[in-house]
Amino acid sequence: MEAGLSKWDEFWKGMDAVVAQRMDQIADIVMSEFPDAVPIFKYNMPGFKRNGNLIHFNAYRHHIGIYPVPIDDETLGAQLKPFLSGRGTMKILHSMDLPEDLIRAVLRYNAARLDQKRIEK
Repeated sequence: MEAGLSKWDEFWKGMDAVVAQRMDQIADIVMSEFPDAVPIFKYNMPGFKRNGNLIHFNAYRHHIGIYPVPIDDETLGAQLKPFLSGRGTMKILHSMDLPEDLIRAVLRYNAARLDQKRIEK
């Protein structure tokens, strides 16, 4: 865990303060939903694991990307449609407010999927 957190610190250095705040906000959302989630740094981006890859997110010039997001769930898929960019990618422009409720729904969906996989093993 320590290695992952030190890479998080390096990742945040030099990032625009407003964007870093948005990234912190996403991390806070994850921890409020799943306090047992473990911070990781994988695929050159921060993320969290909990029975597997719960979420990864990254800041880009004009947006924040969140991975993975469910596209096979009808209800969530419809809510995610305005944010989808590629298969399983949520794209939130910096000009938009963070859709906190939708991020929470994605986290819950991912957690339930991972929990189910664990049970099936």
